[in-house]
Amino acid sequence: MTEALRDAVADGEATHPGLALRDVPVVFLSYDEPWADDFWHDLQQKAPRALRVHNVKGLDACHKAAARAAGTDWFLTVDADTVVEPAFFDLTVPATYLSHTCRVDWASRNDVNGLLYGNGSVKLWPRRMVMAMRTHEAAPKGRLSVDHDIGKDRTGTLRVQMPGCFSVTRPAESAFHAFRCGFREGARLGMVPNLARPQDFGRLAGEWKAQHLKTWCSVGAHTPHGAWVMYGSRLGLWMLHAGDWDVRVINDYTWIDRFWSQMILPRFVPGGSRCPYTGAQWDAGLLAAELAALGRRIEALLDFELVEFPPETSRLMVATQGAAFSPSHIDTLGYMHLKGMGVTRDLVAARELFETGLLMNLSGSYNNLARMHEQGLMPDADLQQAIRLFESAITLGNAFAPYHLAQVLLRRDPLSEDDRARAAALIRLAAERGYAPTDISANGTG
Repeated sequence: MTEALRDAVADGEATHPGLALRDVPVVFLSYDEPWADDFWHDLQQKAPRALRVHNVKGLDACHKAAARAAGTDWFLTVDADTVVEPAFFDLTVPATYLSHTCRVDWASRNDVNGLLYGNGSVKLWPRRMVMAMRTHEAAPKGRLSVDHDIGKDRTGTLRVQMPGCFSVTRPAESAFHAFRCGFREGARLGMVPNLARPQDFGRLAGEWKAQHLKTWCSVGAHTPHGAWVMYGSRLGLWMLHAGDWDVRVINDYTWIDRFWSQMILPRFVPGGSRCPYTGAQWDAGLLAAELAALGRRIEALLDFELVEFPPETSRLMVATQGAAFSPSHIDTLGYMHLKGMGVTRDLVAARELFETGLLMNLSGSYNNLARMHEQGLMPDADLQQAIRLFESAITLGNAFAPYHLAQVLLRRDPLSEDDRARAAALIRLAAERGYAPTDISANGTG
């Protein structure tokens, strides 16, 4: 970039068409990841002039080392657990964002839980921002910093997330790194300003944070080390709120390493599961039991419910959810198991998912579980329970439940005039809510 363009950009007057990423130095950041060399060689194939910063302790320090290695006004960083698509380097960043106060991000997809956001993202940094920031281990005394703090009013900086996803982050290649990643993210996402009481967390966390936390804590059982990601996430969230704990230690990798080797892993050995990178062994059954127990403790402390998904359901969650876990996916997956849509039909799994949906007040789960009772698809099927569930679904605004309850009423023998009138009213209600099959009639024929 020319000196004139740099000056124009600094003054907010740039008219340059933008910055081609193929011309920007890309720096690979690695620390202790045993797979880092393989990912580094992959990046070199796509960006032959890529640079590497390795084993620099401290997240603030390693980014400053990257800025020095690049030696340019702007540079890209790629984390050691992230794989970038070749098409990324064909992009151009508009000049609007080429300011020393603006960092540009591209969200990365997490291959354990399917989340698509800033964790593991590829970033375009202005050198001046990096050299001026004081975050993580370099934060001023007394200031809590568990992230780069970009975009916070106190720093006067801006973070822009660009459209599109051009990378995947793979944080669970080893058991230890899976735990560390989950532990850090669970604690980081668990921070809610001005939280007076732990039990207010579920109410005050906000939809985005709640969805992302639930995903970190509940999705991943289908991957080799996904249980460690979930356990780390739950433990980080629990420790943040259960006592007087200095959350800043999540930035101290030496502390986390000792915590893992002295306090965490010994609780689950010996066992038959083994990490191919580190040789660590653990008992998967003990880990699953502790994961569930920790979920119950979190629910009791924070009024924040977590779900235990079996591997097949977890895999489907990642395949279908797109960017973030939404409670409605529980009902969708239950319906897939109920109908055998894309998965083996499993009525037990369907029932478990619908019953979980009831806890989240999902009208579809009330309706679908009622249908299972109505159709006798469970050993303890109960028509009266089906009617109660349909009534609840109707109250919650479900479009289908009025019609299904109407059909239950119309099958009564003898059919009373009150039942016939109620069924007609329910059919009209279903139509008003958008569900009006052409073969519906108020007398049960058609």
